[in-house]
Amino acid sequence: MTNGTASIPSSFSSRATTCWEWAASPDSPLIRPVVMLNNGATAIREIVLNGKKLEEGRDYELGEVKKLEGSRTVIWLNFESQQKTIVELKTKQRIRP
Repeated sequence: MTNGTASIPSSFSSRATTCWEWAASPDSPLIRPVVMLNNGATAIREIVLNGKKLEEGRDYELGEVKKLEGSRTVIWLNFESQQKTIVELKTKQRIRP
């Protein structure tokens, strides 16, 4: 992690599922990450973390930032990890991570 941002080392997208992996470690832990998706009108159906379905309000929060250039969906994930973490984002339409 650099300056509060993390790169996404590997990801894939299908019609309605986007998946990515963070390589966290004890020396570089993942602490309550925030993900921003451009053109945020995408309807998020489900978020899965390491195979476990997350519950909105407890495990994550959603928001939207609107600007003249377009909108962004903001996803705040309420977890910490010191190991490889896989996130699956299931939506009603295809997105680009």
